[in-house]
Amino acid sequence: NYFTAARLEKYIEALECAPGYDFHVHVIGDRATTDGLNAVAAAKASNGDCKAHRHLFTHVWMVHKDDIPRFGSLGVTADIQLQDAISEEAEY
Repeated sequence: NYFTAARLEKYIEALECAPGYDFHVHVIGDRATTDGLNAVAAAKASNGDCKAHRHLFTHVWMVHKDDIPRFGSLGVTADIQLQDAISEEAEY
């Protein structure tokens, strides 16, 4: 991951309420998705429901089955781009 899970959590926790930022997070792979959802969950636990968030995870593919319902419960939109999952030109 580009950011550690702790660093992402720190940014979301610090910026989602007072300035009111919604986060657009690139999550390619199941670990990145889990870390991102964990960061949103930790920020929500710390900040409460300070505003209606519209966090967006983009390039979502390879999601662990336990994380699928977490998108809805945390209010995170999954921008699924299947073309990123295709690695061979012949598969287009």
